[in-house]
Amino acid sequence: MTDHLRNLILDLQNGKELSSGGYDRFGPFTLDSYLGGGFQGEVFGGTSAIGRRFAIKLADHSKSSDGIYSPTNAPGATWWAEVAAMVKFQHRNIVRIYSAGTAIFDEKNGWILKEGPDLLNHGSRTPYIIMDFIPHSFSESTSTEDESSAKTPEANTNATRKTKFERVLIDISSAISACHSQKIAHSDISTTNIRFSAEDDSYILLDFGFSKHLNHRPQSQENSKKSRTAFENDISTFATLLIDILEKSQDQFEPWRFRGLSENLKKTITDPSHAPTIDDLLKTLSPFLDVSGWTLNIRRGQSMIPSDRTNFRWKSRVRIPLSGSVFLCKAVEAIIDTEPFQRLRKVKQLGPTSFVYPGATHTRFEHSLGVYHLACRYLEQLTKLQNFRRAHPDLDHAIRLTVAAALLHDIGHYPFSHWVEELGKYSVKLHLLSHEDRALEIIKKSEIADILRKQWDLNAEDVCDLIKNGKNSSYPILGSIISSRLDCDKVDYLMRDSHHCGVAYGNGIDLEHFIDTLHLNSKKDTICLNRKGRASLMGLTYCRNTMYKEVYWHKTVRCLMAMFKRAFYEFTRTGKSSSPKSINKLIDQGDEGFLNSLSSSLSSHSPQAAELLSTFRGGKRNPFKLICHYQSEDRRSGTDADKFFEKVMLCDSYEDLVILMNAFRYALNTSINLPPRIDRAKGETIGEFELLIETTPVKQDSALPSAPHESWIFDERSDEEIDSDAERQVITALNHYLPASRQAFIYVAQPHGAIVAKALYDKNIANSCFSIALVQHRKLSKK
Repeated sequence: MTDHLRNLILDLQNGKELSSGGYDRFGPFTLDSYLGGGFQGEVFGGTSAIGRRFAIKLADHSKSSDGIYSPTNAPGATWWAEVAAMVKFQHRNIVRIYSAGTAIFDEKNGWILKEGPDLLNHGSRTPYIIMDFIPHSFSESTSTEDESSAKTPEANTNATRKTKFERVLIDISSAISACHSQKIAHSDISTTNIRFSAEDDSYILLDFGFSKHLNHRPQSQENSKKSRTAFENDISTFATLLIDILEKSQDQFEPWRFRGLSENLKKTITDPSHAPTIDDLLKTLSPFLDVSGWTLNIRRGQSMIPSDRTNFRWKSRVRIPLSGSVFLCKAVEAIIDTEPFQRLRKVKQLGPTSFVYPGATHTRFEHSLGVYHLACRYLEQLTKLQNFRRAHPDLDHAIRLTVAAALLHDIGHYPFSHWVEELGKYSVKLHLLSHEDRALEIIKKSEIADILRKQWDLNAEDVCDLIKNGKNSSYPILGSIISSRLDCDKVDYLMRDSHHCGVAYGNGIDLEHFIDTLHLNSKKDTICLNRKGRASLMGLTYCRNTMYKEVYWHKTVRCLMAMFKRAFYEFTRTGKSSSPKSINKLIDQGDEGFLNSLSSSLSSHSPQAAELLSTFRGGKRNPFKLICHYQSEDRRSGTDADKFFEKVMLCDSYEDLVILMNAFRYALNTSINLPPRIDRAKGETIGEFELLIETTPVKQDSALPSAPHESWIFDERSDEEIDSDAERQVITALNHYLPASRQAFIYVAQPHGAIVAKALYDKNIANSCFSIALVQHRKLSKK
């Protein structure tokens, strides 16, 4: 050590006023604190001219018999090997280097710096490294973490829930993984080489003085059998460090969790094959962690899943209504950027509902991102639960699988959403897949399957199984997150549809409380709510029932749907381009392309049917007039109206519904005096495409409990379902509300719609029409 450095250290350590002579003037920096010494040199705190703090490491020749130089290589090889290792990284948990070079002391000017190695004058110059200043030592980190969390709670939502053991594990394993990916072994992982940054709220690995570059000197297979590799030594020393932290914080862990962590760490130390890589170590420990290393609210440099620092590392965020800021990583963006997923930008979530609720122009693309975001929030809560982690030993795989299924769950949707999905019932010649089955085809046949395999480490078959079968898949618990009474898809579409339609029903879902009360019924392998979640369940169910009654079943929305379905039925029945191949090509488009192709085809052979689509294509908004509205609760046994609408409700094909339309159209033409039309034959005042019948196609929600003893409320203390008479009555009523409220609508085109509606106010005329319609239906059915 030079006298200049020795005097400077003594003055800084003793708190004396610095001696004259300029020892503290280090180029543009002022050396104002002594941080400690290492194998190769001394570390000082320095301040730049603009007040920014740095750590400055200066070589100490006296600490090694060879100085800082290797006896077998070029002068300065050991020092510059450390520099070479540090410059490879721009990592949140690895100390960052800004400059390195050599310095010489000048009595007048202080230390004069020269960046880069100076091998010709190495004997007279002192090598230096300028790097991040990290003020807090490892032992100081606990109190500093508490202060940091108190000052910025919004930035530490997840951090405050993790123990010091978990935070060190996540941060330093990330640093070690980055080192090993560059084929660099740190070789000196200890508490003295880990510091805590309160500003970044993270642990930082530093001091690469003993690091080894292994890419140019691989260990032979024979030697690797006799001793540990340098990589395995890193993992072993890290495991030793973790055991020390774990034992000092034993009271923060449940006995079974402490035992599992301790046993796996000790086995890692004694048996290199137990966890040969840092990813393997994380996988062995993850089932016993209080919270997984996975987090939703990641920031720059963080990873969603600790075992994958590349594909699931923070990349960007996208803002969408309701959800706010949604993070994206490389693996998620890879799926979003594919052509099948981008097609969802052109598919509206609610089809032409925007003609009634102008704000309802949101797309399946937005909804898919919302469900992905919400699935992350579900998992963030569920991964805290011991029984959830026990059910999924490979927690990272469970997270990836659920997130991928949530992101892709709607990729098979047709244009005009569920409206087109019912087209499979329109003609015996036409068999369209459900959107879940179509999703399977798209995923397997497109580039998405390769992305899932290469970047997500997932089998496309498992993702498809989760999307299609939900709770009945091979992963029932994960499936219940995607499809169940409480699934994230349902919660998102109810709240999002309510928001865009401008109605307040979605406000009844207290999302934060709902997620906080998520629990797991491990006896039935499904998600549920704990005892505090009763109000959340009622709010969700009320929103669902009200959205159906007031939005999805709105009389004008159903009218527009009836107009669209009737036009498409005519296309499939008579269109020249209605072959299965042409139909599939048609439905692979977005809403606008689909509509234009359909209208163009109909215009050539069925202008009247094409006219039904004029409203959708930007023409005059001219929905049909509602002339009769039937609700299940209005049923009066034995009347001809009840008999007619019972046939409507029981129709299992659109062909049957068209027969009923023609029967009732005949009844109106013969029972009501309507102004004659010169373009129609006598008795055909209401034309073939001017009367429509529509129903609310709702089946009993299979996701709701149907048996009296089933409940979605769970007592986490007794580990039993809450099963009371009141609970059963409420659940049963909610389950049967929509099926018991089914409706049917009859519409007639203007100008005759208003005349017909007025005439049917006369009960005698109405009864006569339904009686004639029933007779005519029997005649037409025989044909």
